[in-house]
Amino acid sequence: MKPIELCTLRGHLNDITSTEPYYIGGNVSLVSADSNGWIIWWDLNTRRPNFVWKGHDSNIVTLKQICNGLLLTHSKDSDIKIWDVENFKSGSREMPAEKYNNVQYFSIDRDDEEDNNISKNELLEAFPLPENVVIPVNALNYCNVDYSNHHLITPATTDSNNFDLYLIFKPSHQINESLKAKLNLKRIAANVDPWKLYKKTITQLNKEQGVEFEIGNENDILKRDKFGIMMKVLFVRDDIFYIGYESGHLIGYHIDFSGAINNENEAAKLDSVKPDKNVSSLAGLFGNKTNTFDKTIINKDPHIKMIYMNDSCSPYPIISLVYDNKENKIICGSAGKQLTFHKVPKEFSQFNDINDCERYNLRHSGIQSVSINNSLLVVGFWDGLIKGYDLDLNELFKYCKPLPRIGALESNSGQLQPREQQSSIKLCTVKLIMPNETDVVKSNDYKSLIKHKRDITTSNLLISSYYDGTITIFKV
Repeated sequence: MKPIELCTLRGHLNDITSTEPYYIGGNVSLVSADSNGWIIWWDLNTRRPNFVWKGHDSNIVTLKQICNGLLLTHSKDSDIKIWDVENFKSGSREMPAEKYNNVQYFSIDRDDEEDNNISKNELLEAFPLPENVVIPVNALNYCNVDYSNHHLITPATTDSNNFDLYLIFKPSHQINESLKAKLNLKRIAANVDPWKLYKKTITQLNKEQGVEFEIGNENDILKRDKFGIMMKVLFVRDDIFYIGYESGHLIGYHIDFSGAINNENEAAKLDSVKPDKNVSSLAGLFGNKTNTFDKTIINKDPHIKMIYMNDSCSPYPIISLVYDNKENKIICGSAGKQLTFHKVPKEFSQFNDINDCERYNLRHSGIQSVSINNSLLVVGFWDGLIKGYDLDLNELFKYCKPLPRIGALESNSGQLQPREQQSSIKLCTVKLIMPNETDVVKSNDYKSLIKHKRDITTSNLLISSYYDGTITIFKV
Protein backbone atom coordinates (compact mmCIF):
# COMPACT_ATOMS: atom_id res chain seq x y z
CA MET A 1 0.00 0.00 0.00
CA LYS A 2 1.34 3.39 -0.99
CA PRO A 3 -0.44 6.72 -0.46
CA ILE A 4 -1.30 8.62 -3.64
CA GLU A 5 -0.36 12.30 -3.53
CA LEU A 6 -3.33 14.37 -4.72
CA CYS A 7 -2.27 17.97 -4.21
CA THR A 8 -0.37 20.47 -2.08
CA LEU A 9 -2.09 23.48 -0.49
CA ARG A 10 0.03 26.64 -0.36
CA GLY A 11 -1.34 29.59 1.57
CA HIS A 12 0.45 29.98 4.88
CA LEU A 13 3.58 32.13 5.06
CA ASN A 14 4.65 30.54 8.37
CA ASP A 15 5.10 27.05 9.75
CA ILE A 16 1.79 25.26 10.24
CA THR A 17 1.04 24.35 13.84
CA SER A 18 -2.36 22.65 13.67
CA THR A 19 -4.85 21.12 11.21
CA GLU A 20 -8.38 19.87 11.83
CA PRO A 21 -11.20 18.46 9.68
CA TYR A 22 -14.34 20.59 9.76
CA TYR A 23 -17.76 19.04 9.01
CA ILE A 24 -20.94 20.79 7.90
CA GLY A 25 -23.96 18.67 7.04
CA GLY A 26 -21.80 15.65 6.29
CA ASN A 27 -19.46 17.61 4.02
CA VAL A 28 -15.85 17.64 5.13
CA SER A 29 -13.40 20.53 4.77
CA LEU A 30 -10.12 21.45 6.45
CA VAL A 31 -9.01 24.19 8.84
CA SER A 32 -5.31 24.98 9.24
CA ALA A 33 -3.46 27.43 11.49
CA ASP A 34 0.10 28.71 11.69
CA SER A 35 2.69 30.15 14.06
CA ASN A 36 1.69 33.75 13.34
CA GLY A 37 -1.99 33.30 14.21
CA TRP A 38 -3.45 32.96 10.69
CA ILE A 39 -6.37 30.57 10.08
CA ILE A 40 -7.40 29.21 6.68
CA TRP A 41 -10.63 27.28 6.12
CA TRP A 42 -10.04 25.18 2.99
CA ASP A 43 -12.38 23.67 0.40
CA LEU A 44 -10.61 20.38 -0.29
CA ASN A 45 -12.07 19.97 -3.78
CA THR A 46 -11.31 23.42 -5.16
CA ARG A 47 -8.01 23.55 -3.21
CA ARG A 48 -8.90 27.16 -2.38
CA PRO A 49 -9.88 28.89 0.87
CA ASN A 50 -13.48 29.34 1.92
CA PHE A 51 -12.25 32.10 4.24
CA VAL A 52 -8.97 33.44 5.65
CA TRP A 53 -8.51 35.48 8.82
CA LYS A 54 -5.91 36.29 11.47
CA GLY A 55 -7.30 34.78 14.64
CA HIS A 56 -4.40 35.29 17.05
CA ASP A 57 -1.11 37.13 17.37
CA SER A 58 0.98 34.05 18.15
CA ASN A 59 1.39 30.30 17.63
CA ILE A 60 -2.00 28.52 17.44
CA VAL A 61 -1.65 25.29 19.43
CA THR A 62 -5.21 23.89 19.25
CA LEU A 63 -7.90 23.72 16.57
CA LYS A 64 -11.09 21.83 17.44
CA GLN A 65 -14.62 21.74 16.06
CA ILE A 66 -17.00 21.78 19.01
CA CYS A 67 -20.79 21.96 19.48
CA ASN A 68 -23.15 23.46 16.89
CA GLY A 69 -20.44 23.85 14.25
CA LEU A 70 -18.33 26.25 16.31
CA LEU A 71 -14.55 26.28 15.98
CA LEU A 72 -12.30 26.53 19.04
CA THR A 73 -8.77 27.91 18.72
CA HIS A 74 -6.13 28.21 21.43
CA SER A 75 -2.94 30.21 21.08
CA LYS A 76 0.22 31.06 22.97
CA ASP A 77 -1.06 34.65 23.08
CA SER A 78 -2.99 33.43 26.18
CA ASP A 79 -6.43 33.37 24.55
CA ILE A 80 -8.93 30.68 23.66
CA LYS A 81 -11.38 31.86 21.01
CA ILE A 82 -14.62 30.32 19.83
CA TRP A 83 -15.61 31.22 16.26
CA ASP A 84 -18.98 30.98 14.52
CA VAL A 85 -17.48 29.70 11.28
CA GLU A 86 -20.61 28.09 9.87
CA ASN A 87 -22.45 31.44 9.68
CA PHE A 88 -19.44 33.39 8.40
CA LYS A 89 -20.49 34.90 5.07
CA SER A 90 -18.42 38.03 4.44
CA GLY A 91 -14.84 36.93 5.00
CA SER A 92 -11.84 37.21 2.70
CA ARG A 93 -10.77 34.42 0.36
CA GLU A 94 -7.40 36.00 -0.40
CA MET A 95 -4.19 34.45 0.87
CA PRO A 96 -2.33 36.61 3.44
CA ALA A 97 0.27 38.65 1.54
CA GLU A 98 3.64 39.36 3.12
CA LYS A 99 2.66 42.96 3.96
CA TYR A 100 -0.18 41.70 6.18
CA ASN A 101 1.59 38.72 7.69
CA ASN A 102 3.19 40.26 10.78
CA VAL A 103 0.57 42.92 11.56
CA GLN A 104 -1.05 42.28 14.94
CA TYR A 105 -4.75 42.71 15.68
CA PHE A 106 -4.77 42.07 19.35
CA SER A 107 -1.54 43.09 21.07
CA ILE A 108 -1.90 46.16 23.31
CA ASP A 109 1.86 46.57 23.67
CA ARG A 110 2.49 47.62 20.08
CA ASP A 111 1.83 50.83 18.16
CA ASP A 112 -1.17 50.99 15.85
CA GLU A 113 1.08 51.51 12.88
CA GLU A 114 3.48 48.72 11.96
CA ASP A 115 6.77 49.05 10.14
CA ASN A 116 5.02 48.33 6.86
CA ASN A 117 2.44 51.08 7.53
CA ILE A 118 -0.48 48.62 7.71
CA SER A 119 -2.74 49.44 10.65
CA LYS A 120 -4.93 47.06 12.61
CA ASN A 121 -8.05 48.62 11.12
CA GLU A 122 -6.72 48.12 7.59
CA LEU A 123 -5.95 44.49 8.41
CA LEU A 124 -9.46 44.01 9.79
CA GLU A 125 -10.97 45.55 6.67
CA ALA A 126 -8.92 43.27 4.40
CA PHE A 127 -9.51 40.13 6.52
CA PRO A 128 -12.80 40.40 8.49
CA LEU A 129 -13.29 38.12 11.50
CA PRO A 130 -16.10 35.67 12.15
CA GLU A 131 -18.26 36.34 15.21
CA ASN A 132 -16.26 35.17 18.22
CA VAL A 133 -15.89 35.15 21.99
CA VAL A 134 -12.63 35.14 23.94
CA ILE A 135 -11.58 33.18 27.04
CA PRO A 136 -8.21 34.27 28.53
CA VAL A 137 -6.14 31.28 29.73
CA ASN A 138 -2.59 30.35 30.63
CA ALA A 139 -0.30 29.73 27.63
CA LEU A 140 3.08 29.34 29.27
CA ASN A 141 3.87 26.04 27.58
CA TYR A 142 3.09 24.10 24.41
CA CYS A 143 0.22 22.05 25.80
CA ASN A 144 -3.02 21.93 23.84
CA VAL A 145 -6.50 22.27 25.39
CA ASP A 146 -9.40 19.85 24.89
CA TYR A 147 -13.19 20.08 24.93
CA SER A 148 -16.02 17.64 25.56
CA ASN A 149 -19.71 18.16 26.33
CA HIS A 150 -19.50 21.87 27.19
CA HIS A 151 -16.38 21.37 29.35
CA LEU A 152 -12.82 22.54 28.67
CA ILE A 153 -9.53 21.31 30.15
CA THR A 154 -6.60 23.76 30.11
CA PRO A 155 -3.25 24.19 31.86
CA ALA A 156 -3.89 26.06 35.11
CA THR A 157 -3.68 29.84 35.10
CA THR A 158 -1.14 29.88 37.94
CA ASP A 159 0.88 26.70 37.32
CA SER A 160 1.50 24.84 34.04
CA ASN A 161 1.99 21.57 35.96
CA ASN A 162 -1.66 21.72 37.09
CA PHE A 163 -4.95 22.04 35.22
CA ASP A 164 -8.23 23.96 35.27
CA LEU A 165 -11.66 22.68 34.27
CA TYR A 166 -14.20 25.11 32.78
CA LEU A 167 -17.86 24.91 31.92
CA ILE A 168 -18.07 27.16 28.87
CA PHE A 169 -21.56 26.47 27.50
CA LYS A 170 -24.84 25.82 29.21
CA PRO A 171 -26.47 22.73 27.62
CA SER A 172 -28.88 23.97 24.99
CA HIS A 173 -30.51 22.65 21.83
CA GLN A 174 -31.27 26.11 20.48
CA ILE A 175 -28.70 26.32 17.73
CA ASN A 176 -29.82 29.78 16.62
CA GLU A 177 -28.74 31.44 19.85
CA SER A 178 -25.97 34.03 19.64
CA LEU A 179 -22.53 33.18 20.98
CA LYS A 180 -23.10 35.58 23.85
CA ALA A 181 -26.29 33.74 24.80
CA LYS A 182 -24.61 30.34 24.52
CA LEU A 183 -21.53 31.18 26.57
CA ASN A 184 -21.76 30.48 30.30
CA LEU A 185 -18.20 30.64 31.56
CA LYS A 186 -17.52 28.97 34.90
CA ARG A 187 -14.26 27.61 36.25
CA ILE A 188 -15.50 24.59 38.14
CA ALA A 189 -12.10 23.18 39.15
CA ALA A 190 -9.10 25.44 39.67
CA ASN A 191 -5.37 24.62 39.82
CA VAL A 192 -5.82 20.87 40.29
CA ASP A 193 -2.45 19.45 41.34
CA PRO A 194 -1.73 15.93 39.95
CA TRP A 195 1.00 15.33 42.54
CA LYS A 196 -1.41 15.98 45.42
CA LEU A 197 -4.02 13.77 43.76
CA TYR A 198 -1.44 11.01 43.37
CA LYS A 199 -0.34 11.18 47.02
CA LYS A 200 -3.95 11.25 48.20
CA THR A 201 -4.83 8.25 46.02
CA ILE A 202 -1.82 6.15 47.03
CA THR A 203 -2.21 7.02 50.72
CA GLN A 204 -5.83 5.87 50.60
CA LEU A 205 -4.87 2.61 48.87
CA ASN A 206 -2.09 1.95 51.38
CA LYS A 207 -4.50 2.63 54.22
CA GLU A 208 -7.03 0.17 52.78
CA GLN A 209 -4.26 -2.44 52.47
CA GLY A 210 -2.94 -1.79 55.98
CA VAL A 211 0.33 -0.16 54.86
CA GLU A 212 1.23 2.81 57.07
CA PHE A 213 4.36 4.39 55.56
CA GLU A 214 4.85 3.30 51.96
CA ILE A 215 3.71 5.87 49.36
CA GLY A 216 3.91 3.99 46.08
CA ASN A 217 7.02 4.88 44.03
CA GLU A 218 7.16 8.45 45.34
CA ASN A 219 10.96 8.56 45.57
CA ASP A 220 11.39 7.61 41.92
CA ILE A 221 8.96 10.33 40.83
CA LEU A 222 10.58 12.97 43.05
CA LYS A 223 13.95 12.27 41.43
CA ARG A 224 12.40 13.34 38.12
CA ASP A 225 10.93 16.55 39.60
CA LYS A 226 7.45 15.03 39.90
CA PHE A 227 5.51 15.02 36.61
CA GLY A 228 6.70 18.32 35.10
CA ILE A 229 4.52 20.47 32.87
CA MET A 230 1.50 19.27 30.92
CA MET A 231 2.37 18.39 27.32
CA LYS A 232 -0.83 16.86 25.90
CA VAL A 233 -4.43 16.58 27.14
CA LEU A 234 -7.16 14.39 25.62
CA PHE A 235 -10.80 13.65 26.48
CA VAL A 236 -11.80 10.06 25.75
CA ARG A 237 -15.26 10.37 27.30
CA ASP A 238 -17.24 13.25 28.74
CA ASP A 239 -16.05 12.24 32.20
CA ILE A 240 -12.60 10.73 31.45
CA PHE A 241 -9.51 12.51 30.19
CA TYR A 242 -5.79 11.77 29.99
CA ILE A 243 -2.77 14.05 30.33
CA GLY A 244 0.74 13.34 29.05
CA TYR A 245 3.49 15.01 31.05
CA GLU A 246 7.03 16.24 30.52
CA SER A 247 8.31 13.41 32.73
CA GLY A 248 6.85 10.78 30.38
CA HIS A 249 3.96 9.91 32.71
CA LEU A 250 0.53 9.30 31.23
CA ILE A 251 -2.19 9.92 33.83
CA GLY A 252 -5.92 9.22 33.48
CA TYR A 253 -8.59 11.16 35.42
CA HIS A 254 -12.27 10.62 36.09
CA ILE A 255 -14.63 13.54 36.76
CA ASP A 256 -17.66 13.02 38.96
CA PHE A 257 -20.04 15.92 38.31
CA SER A 258 -22.71 14.75 40.75
CA GLY A 259 -21.38 16.93 43.57
CA ALA A 260 -20.85 20.07 41.51
CA ILE A 261 -23.25 22.98 41.87
CA ASN A 262 -24.92 24.12 38.68
CA ASN A 263 -26.37 27.49 39.61
CA GLU A 264 -28.02 28.84 36.49
CA ASN A 265 -28.79 32.11 38.27
CA GLU A 266 -25.08 32.91 38.17
CA ALA A 267 -25.22 33.00 34.37
CA ALA A 268 -27.08 36.29 34.47
CA LYS A 269 -24.09 37.91 36.17
CA LEU A 270 -21.96 37.30 33.10
CA ASP A 271 -23.99 39.82 31.10
CA SER A 272 -22.89 42.58 33.47
CA VAL A 273 -19.19 41.69 33.38
CA LYS A 274 -17.22 44.42 31.66
CA PRO A 275 -14.35 43.59 29.31
CA ASP A 276 -10.90 43.99 30.81
CA LYS A 277 -8.72 46.16 28.58
CA ASN A 278 -5.62 44.57 30.07
CA VAL A 279 -6.71 41.17 28.79
CA SER A 280 -7.45 41.83 25.14
CA SER A 281 -7.70 44.75 22.73
CA LEU A 282 -10.69 43.07 21.03
CA ALA A 283 -13.08 44.87 23.37
CA GLY A 284 -14.66 47.80 21.60
CA LEU A 285 -12.80 47.13 18.37
CA PHE A 286 -15.37 44.82 16.84
CA GLY A 287 -18.58 46.17 18.34
CA ASN A 288 -20.95 43.50 19.67
CA LYS A 289 -19.22 40.68 17.83
CA THR A 290 -16.59 40.03 20.50
CA ASN A 291 -16.95 39.49 24.23
CA THR A 292 -14.12 39.04 26.73
CA PHE A 293 -14.39 38.22 30.41
CA ASP A 294 -12.25 39.42 33.29
CA LYS A 295 -13.46 36.88 35.85
CA THR A 296 -14.98 33.48 36.20
CA ILE A 297 -17.54 32.12 38.62
CA ILE A 298 -16.10 29.39 40.81
CA ASN A 299 -18.57 26.84 42.10
CA LYS A 300 -18.08 23.79 44.25
CA ASP A 301 -15.48 21.59 42.58
CA PRO A 302 -16.56 18.33 40.95
CA HIS A 303 -14.80 15.30 42.34
CA ILE A 304 -11.73 14.52 40.19
CA LYS A 305 -10.14 11.13 40.75
CA MET A 306 -6.87 9.71 39.39
CA ILE A 307 -7.64 6.36 37.78
CA TYR A 308 -4.49 5.45 35.85
CA MET A 309 -0.78 6.21 35.74
CA ASN A 310 1.94 4.78 33.51
CA ASP A 311 5.55 5.92 33.01
CA SER A 312 6.49 3.72 30.03
CA CYS A 313 7.58 6.78 28.03
CA SER A 314 9.86 8.12 30.78
CA PRO A 315 12.24 9.94 30.62
CA TYR A 316 10.98 11.28 27.27
CA PRO A 317 8.18 13.89 27.29
CA ILE A 318 4.88 12.84 25.75
CA ILE A 319 4.22 14.88 22.61
CA SER A 320 1.31 13.05 20.94
CA LEU A 321 -1.91 11.44 22.19
CA VAL A 322 -4.79 9.94 20.24
CA TYR A 323 -7.79 7.79 21.18
CA ASP A 324 -8.59 4.56 19.32
CA ASN A 325 -12.35 4.43 19.75
CA LYS A 326 -12.66 0.97 18.17
CA GLU A 327 -10.22 -0.71 20.59
CA ASN A 328 -10.86 1.68 23.50
CA LYS A 329 -7.14 2.48 23.80
CA ILE A 330 -4.99 5.57 24.22
CA ILE A 331 -2.06 5.70 21.77
CA CYS A 332 0.86 7.62 23.16
CA GLY A 333 3.96 8.91 21.38
CA SER A 334 6.99 10.63 22.88
CA ALA A 335 10.34 12.11 21.93
CA GLY A 336 11.73 8.57 21.99
CA LYS A 337 11.21 5.66 19.58
CA GLN A 338 8.44 3.88 21.47
CA LEU A 339 4.72 3.94 20.71
CA THR A 340 2.59 2.73 23.63
CA PHE A 341 -1.03 1.55 23.79
CA HIS A 342 -3.01 1.94 27.03
CA LYS A 343 -6.38 0.30 27.65
CA VAL A 344 -9.01 2.71 28.96
CA PRO A 345 -10.61 1.03 32.00
CA LYS A 346 -14.35 0.40 31.92
CA GLU A 347 -14.35 0.25 35.69
CA PHE A 348 -12.34 2.79 37.66
CA SER A 349 -13.16 1.89 41.22
CA GLN A 350 -9.44 1.35 41.88
CA PHE A 351 -6.38 3.28 40.79
CA ASN A 352 -4.06 1.47 38.36
CA ASP A 353 -0.39 2.36 38.79
CA ILE A 354 1.18 -0.11 36.36
CA ASN A 355 3.71 -0.35 33.57
CA ASP A 356 1.75 -3.06 31.81
CA CYS A 357 0.92 -1.67 28.37
CA GLU A 358 1.58 -2.60 24.76
CA ARG A 359 4.87 -1.18 23.50
CA TYR A 360 6.24 -0.98 19.97
CA ASN A 361 9.69 0.21 18.99
CA LEU A 362 9.27 2.20 15.78
CA ARG A 363 13.06 2.47 15.33
CA HIS A 364 12.80 6.19 14.76
CA SER A 365 12.89 8.98 17.35
CA GLY A 366 10.55 11.93 17.80
CA ILE A 367 6.91 10.85 17.42
CA GLN A 368 5.47 14.22 16.53
CA SER A 369 1.92 13.27 15.54
CA VAL A 370 -0.33 10.18 15.47
CA SER A 371 -3.66 9.57 13.72
CA ILE A 372 -5.84 6.48 13.41
CA ASN A 373 -9.01 5.31 11.64
CA ASN A 374 -10.74 1.95 11.30
CA SER A 375 -7.94 0.32 9.31
CA LEU A 376 -4.85 2.52 9.36
CA LEU A 377 -2.45 4.03 11.87
CA VAL A 378 -0.22 6.87 10.68
CA VAL A 379 2.76 8.18 12.64
CA GLY A 380 4.61 11.38 11.78
CA PHE A 381 8.11 12.07 13.11
CA TRP A 382 9.51 15.54 13.63
CA ASP A 383 12.24 15.12 11.02
CA GLY A 384 9.57 14.76 8.31
CA LEU A 385 9.24 10.97 8.02
CA ILE A 386 5.69 9.53 7.87
CA LYS A 387 5.03 5.83 8.45
CA GLY A 388 1.75 3.99 7.88
CA TYR A 389 0.82 0.78 9.72
CA ASP A 390 -2.09 -1.62 9.78
CA LEU A 391 -3.77 -2.16 13.13
CA ASP A 392 -1.38 -5.05 13.91
CA LEU A 393 1.53 -2.61 13.57
CA ASN A 394 2.82 -4.06 10.32
CA GLU A 395 4.49 -1.30 8.32
CA LEU A 396 2.60 -0.52 5.09
CA PHE A 397 4.40 2.53 3.75
CA LYS A 398 6.74 5.38 4.55
CA TYR A 399 7.03 8.82 3.00
CA CYS A 400 9.36 11.77 3.40
CA LYS A 401 8.85 15.11 1.66
CA PRO A 402 12.18 16.04 0.09
CA LEU A 403 13.71 19.45 0.67
CA PRO A 404 14.12 21.40 -2.60
CA ARG A 405 17.76 21.84 -3.57
CA ILE A 406 19.39 24.76 -5.38
CA GLY A 407 22.82 24.13 -6.83
CA ALA A 408 25.50 26.69 -5.88
CA LEU A 409 29.24 27.04 -6.29
CA GLU A 410 31.41 26.71 -3.18
CA SER A 411 33.56 29.69 -2.28
CA ASN A 412 37.33 29.16 -2.33
CA SER A 413 37.41 29.06 1.45
CA GLY A 414 34.67 26.46 1.59
CA GLN A 415 33.55 24.83 4.81
CA LEU A 416 36.29 24.02 7.27
CA GLN A 417 34.27 21.09 8.58
CA PRO A 418 31.81 18.95 6.59
CA ARG A 419 28.25 19.60 7.71
CA GLU A 420 25.31 17.24 7.30
CA GLN A 421 22.51 18.93 5.37
CA GLN A 422 18.82 18.48 6.08
CA SER A 423 17.30 16.26 3.41
CA SER A 424 13.58 16.62 4.22
CA ILE A 425 11.10 19.25 5.38
CA LYS A 426 10.21 19.09 9.07
CA LEU A 427 6.75 17.73 9.79
CA CYS A 428 4.14 19.49 11.93
CA THR A 429 1.05 17.24 11.93
CA VAL A 430 -0.51 14.18 10.30
CA LYS A 431 -4.28 13.76 10.21
CA LEU A 432 -6.50 11.03 8.75
CA ILE A 433 -9.86 12.26 7.46
CA MET A 434 -12.77 9.88 7.01
CA PRO A 435 -14.82 9.98 3.77
CA ASN A 436 -17.63 12.41 3.11
CA GLU A 437 -20.86 11.08 4.65
CA THR A 438 -22.94 12.27 1.67
CA ASP A 439 -21.07 10.31 -0.99
CA VAL A 440 -24.13 8.89 -2.77
CA VAL A 441 -24.69 10.25 -6.28
CA LYS A 442 -28.25 11.58 -6.32
CA SER A 443 -28.42 11.94 -10.10
CA ASN A 444 -27.20 9.94 -13.08
CA ASP A 445 -26.55 12.94 -15.30
CA TYR A 446 -23.06 13.44 -16.67
CA LYS A 447 -22.20 16.55 -14.66
CA SER A 448 -23.17 14.89 -11.37
CA LEU A 449 -21.10 11.80 -12.15
CA ILE A 450 -18.04 13.89 -13.07
CA LYS A 451 -18.42 16.04 -9.96
CA HIS A 452 -18.67 12.93 -7.80
CA LYS A 453 -15.59 11.41 -9.43
CA ARG A 454 -13.56 14.56 -8.76
CA ASP A 455 -14.73 14.80 -5.14
CA ILE A 456 -11.67 13.77 -3.14
CA THR A 457 -13.62 13.84 0.14
CA THR A 458 -15.32 10.55 -0.74
CA SER A 459 -11.96 8.81 -0.06
CA ASN A 460 -9.84 8.26 3.03
CA LEU A 461 -7.43 11.19 3.10
CA LEU A 462 -4.11 11.73 4.84
CA ILE A 463 -3.27 15.37 5.56
CA SER A 464 0.36 16.21 6.36
CA SER A 465 1.49 19.73 7.23
CA TYR A 466 4.99 21.16 7.32
CA TYR A 467 7.21 23.91 8.66
CA ASP A 468 7.47 25.50 5.21
CA GLY A 469 3.75 26.39 5.38
CA THR A 470 2.55 23.71 2.94
CA ILE A 471 -0.11 21.02 3.37
CA THR A 472 0.11 17.81 1.33
CA ILE A 473 -3.03 15.70 0.76
CA PHE A 474 -2.84 11.97 0.03
CA LYS A 475 -5.44 9.36 -0.84
CA VAL A 476 -4.90 6.26 1.34
